[in-house]
Amino acid sequence: MNMLGVSRTFTWRTKKVFKETGKIIRRPEQEMKRSLRTPRLTKAVAGKILCNPARSMNKMAQEYYISTKSIRR
Repeated sequence: MNMLGVSRTFTWRTKKVFKETGKIIRRPEQEMKRSLRTPRLTKAVAGKILCNPARSMNKMAQEYYISTKSIRR
């Protein structure tokens, strides 16, 4: 492997793709997921917190259909 100038990982992945597809072609890569932390959402959440600091993060997350982890960021 080293004599050919390719890494062990490259060889392993190529072998795996060949077993799965029967060809040595690149599979379509998955697209990156869109970010939920847009400026628009950040402003909306900040505004709600300023109006009512005791507001529940869980309820806000449900309202915007995102995870509580994303709301807390």
